[in-house]
Amino acid sequence: MFAGPARSPLTVVVINNGGGGIFSSLPIAGQVPAQTLSDGWTTPQAVELGGLCRAHGVPHLRLGLADGTQALRAALRAAWASHTHSVVEVAVDPAGNLDWHRATTAAAAKLAEGVWGAEVRRRRMGDVQSMAPATNGAVGEGRHVPSLGRAVIAQAWYERCSAPLSQPLPVRGGAPQDCRRVLRLHLRLSSGACGMGEAAPLAGVHAESLEESEAQLAGLCALLPGVGMPQTLARLGGRVADWLEREVGVLPRTLHPSVRCALEFALLGALAQEGQQTLSQLLCAELAGPHLSGPLPNNALLDCGEQTVAKAAEAAKKLVLQGWRAIKIKVGRRANPELDAAVVCGVRSAVGSEVVLRADANRAWSLPQAVQFGKAAARAKLQYIEEPVQDWQDLESFWRATGIATALDESVTQEGILDPPPEGTVALVLKPGVMGGPEATFELARTAARLGLQVALSSCMETREGLALLRELARAVDVQVFPDMLGLHGLGTDGYVGEAVAEPGSRPEGGAAGTLVLLHGFLGAAEDWTPVAASLGTRRTVLAPDLPGHGSAGLLTGMVPPSLEQAAADVAGWCATLQQPVTLVGYSLGARLALTLALRHPGACSRLVLVSGSPGLEDALARAQRASQDAALATTMRQAPIEVFLEHWYSQPMWGTLRRHPRQSGIVARRASAQSDHAALADVLEAWSPGRASHAWDELPALSRRMPILLITGEEDEKFVGLQQAMLQRCQPAGTSGIGVQAATILSAGHAVHLERPLELAGAIEAWLKGLECTQQTLRPLE
Repeated sequence: MFAGPARSPLTVVVINNGGGGIFSSLPIAGQVPAQTLSDGWTTPQAVELGGLCRAHGVPHLRLGLADGTQALRAALRAAWASHTHSVVEVAVDPAGNLDWHRATTAAAAKLAEGVWGAEVRRRRMGDVQSMAPATNGAVGEGRHVPSLGRAVIAQAWYERCSAPLSQPLPVRGGAPQDCRRVLRLHLRLSSGACGMGEAAPLAGVHAESLEESEAQLAGLCALLPGVGMPQTLARLGGRVADWLEREVGVLPRTLHPSVRCALEFALLGALAQEGQQTLSQLLCAELAGPHLSGPLPNNALLDCGEQTVAKAAEAAKKLVLQGWRAIKIKVGRRANPELDAAVVCGVRSAVGSEVVLRADANRAWSLPQAVQFGKAAARAKLQYIEEPVQDWQDLESFWRATGIATALDESVTQEGILDPPPEGTVALVLKPGVMGGPEATFELARTAARLGLQVALSSCMETREGLALLRELARAVDVQVFPDMLGLHGLGTDGYVGEAVAEPGSRPEGGAAGTLVLLHGFLGAAEDWTPVAASLGTRRTVLAPDLPGHGSAGLLTGMVPPSLEQAAADVAGWCATLQQPVTLVGYSLGARLALTLALRHPGACSRLVLVSGSPGLEDALARAQRASQDAALATTMRQAPIEVFLEHWYSQPMWGTLRRHPRQSGIVARRASAQSDHAALADVLEAWSPGRASHAWDELPALSRRMPILLITGEEDEKFVGLQQAMLQRCQPAGTSGIGVQAATILSAGHAVHLERPLELAGAIEAWLKGLECTQQTLRPLE
């Protein structure tokens, strides 16, 4: 606090038991006289904290336990409202504090004993089935997750849904829609409990499209089965983000907001059903009570468009007759702001003074236009107007010129809000579908409370089922963050979207990109690509074969593995049978095979993606050394148990990021169980060694002029990042225009990009393909 006003305001809560109280709970307390304990151990302090604060000019409030939690909340609000450093002191009686601790400890011990005893009895009875995660049979990693305190995702799937519109959606930008299309993510836990979340990206509101959200959802559905999750996820506060990274292996910041919103609602919904609770009860925990039931205060939405004042007033009257006591009016649709003001004033005259009126301009106006509206609409007595100006820096000027309070909507992002907010700001409008779900929404609501702002949760025109989830979240926010304030939310959009129904599934056609063929790396199999293929497969046909000696493509006893050149010819012949353009995507060993095919069999593929790939070794001595190393590795593989070889293989520096990945143990276990013919794998390792093949560095420039090439590496794979840059320079010498080479770097990934960051990899490939389809000209390299 000595830093003074230069630092952000800090409120310190001091629970004052006089000091040294912890020693009263230790064995020493029963072994020495009370006075000796006080003089030699607890040494209570006689400092008067209030006087100390006054001496340093720090505001101080003192409470006792008898004052209760309401008094504490009031004291904290007063402290935060002071916008300066402050101290709130809660005085407790040392003896009473000790008794409370003993009682709480005894109760916790009794509860833990009961839970653990039940778990031990269950295990003794042989009921161990729930200890292993159930999967959907496609992508479970076989994790061994205890059921105590954790749930396990057994299945994950999504469906496309559409709902008819009763009136045009009141959003700016985007083509007119005849229905509302959304995606619903479903999760089923091993206990049978289910949860649903809705991804509802909206043109003009979200940056992502429905197709982009679907691609991520499809990849997530391949990653989630078998993943355990703690019950504490419902406490939010960063726990969902941490779980995503540590347990699922997905970087939270890379998920589209609509996708993360759907995932969080599905997770929390499943946990709520498992605990036989509503979503709001789950989120409120010990605060749950009767206040979580009953109607949720909402405003209706009135989009007047080009309606006359009379028609707008009539529509507002109908809303009031239906029971609405608050109306938000969409403005900024007309060329003249004064016409919008006339409509707002007409609505006020029609509904009377008891109805709350809000307006939403969606940043439609310049500052002069907004002021023109504000002055003309003064008699409408608006509670506030959302985002009246195009530049947020003009918000304070608008308020000073008109006296109309403002609310932030588009200015609020996942990263936070303006702190401090512009003067005249009284509320935040939070769209969970744009914020990224309940976790970010709660965090922003708490920030708003700290700043003394109201919060209104708002919809992105979700379906009725999606709105029901948002209302449960709004109840929880009101109870947890604003217990003394009646919320008034913007979730009254039921009248726009009708009943949603699932759309029939359809298999994607190859389209302009034809078919994608994915080639795995050494020790891998086609199933390594499952999340990537699921993501890309929402719009394209994707095939992933097993390479010789791997997976289902084992070699017969005594059979010599094909050379790299022969394998390339075999794959080229297979691609020809597809009778449509082929985009080859190869990883590591698969990239080497894909590059060989593209060079030796012109016309077999039309596009090439090399993931952690290399054109080989130019130096003859380096090739000889590599051939010797791979031969030694092959010998080890033939002679040692596969587990020993795998431990050695994955201890190499290039797998550092994979070793830290949550799926690594499952991947290695799958490798060990799937590789029955170790000799065949050893033969492939030796025969396809870069040391036994000619390099392709000199042929790259000509190949890049013949077909588009995308080079992808993991950010932390230093060796291959360097190779990527060298390949770019070879294909695009200074002063020339590279015709077909682009590069993409996947953040927080190492060599095994497709295993570590499958969603990001699929997104990079899809973005490249879409770019090629939009233009026949080469785009700049992706960063």
